Amino acid sequence: MASMIRVAVLGCGMISTQHVNAFRLSKHRATITALIDENISKTRAFEEAIDPKPKIFSSLDEALRWNEFDAIDIMLPHDVHETAAVRCLRAGKHVLLEKPLAHNVDAARRILDEASRIQPRRVFMVGENASYWPEVVKAEELISDGCIGDVHMAKAHYWESEAQSPFAMFDADNWRYKVERVGGGILMDGCSHWIRPLRIWMGEIDEVVGITSRDSIKSMEGESLVRAFSVCVQATVFSHLWNKGSSERRIELFAFY
Repeated sequence: MASMIRVAVLGCGMISTQHVNAFRLSKHRATITALIDENISKTRAFEEAIDPKPKIFSSLDEALRWNEFDAIDIMLPHDVHETAAVRCLRAGKHVLLEKPLAHNVDAARRILDEASRIQPRRVFMVGENASYWPEVVKAEELISDGCIGDVHMAKAHYWESEAQSPFAMFDADNWRYKVERVGGGILMDGCSHWIRPLRIWMGEIDEVVGITSRDSIKSMEGESLVRAFSVCVQATVFSHLWNKGSSERRIELFAFY
C-alpha cells in the first residue's frame, strides 16, 4: 500500500477551494497537514473542513521550520512563484505549482532548472488541469485513433465576461490586474487553459504571430484582447475579457476525412 502524502497548502485565496476539495476527495492518499497564508483569516474557512485539523502558519519560513509535510501546493501571485517554488524544492519537497509556471520566461527557466536537479527523487508539476478535462482527453483519443481524419487546424475561443467570471469579485487594485505581478493580462491569467489542449492535439509551438490590445477593461494593465496564430501547427487562440455580453468557451477542430 502506498504511503500517505502530507501536504501543505501555500496561499488560501479563491483557487485554493478547488485544490483543498480535491485533496479531501483523495483522503486515502493525501492529508493536508498545514495551511499557510500571511492573512491568517483566510485559512480559517478551510481549517474547520479538514480532519484532522492542520497547523496554521503565516509564512513559508515558519512552515519549513516545522517541516511536517512531504509536498506543497503553491497558489500565489505569479511574480512570487519562483521564490516559493525554489525554496521548497531545495527543502526537498514535492511541489505542485499553480499555473502559469512564472510571470516571465527567465523565472520559468530558473524554476525548471531547479526542478531538474531533484528529479526523479521529488515530483515537480504545474497545476494546469486542462490536460485532464474529459473532453480534451476524449478528443486526443479520437485524433490518435484516426476517428475524425487528419486534423489540420484548431481554434480556441476563450471569451470571459467580467461580470460572469471570478474577475467580478476583484477590486481595481487586485494583483490579477497588475501586469508586473501577473506577467501580462488575460493571456497569462486564463488563456493557458485553452493553449494546453491545442499543444496536446497539434504538437509543440515553434512560432507565433499575434496581436494584443487593452480593450474595455480599464483595470487590467495587461492585454484584455488576444488573437494569436501558431504558424507551424495551424492553431489559433482568440481570448477576450470584456464587460459586455456573456462568457463563451469552446475549441473547434478541423480535419480532412
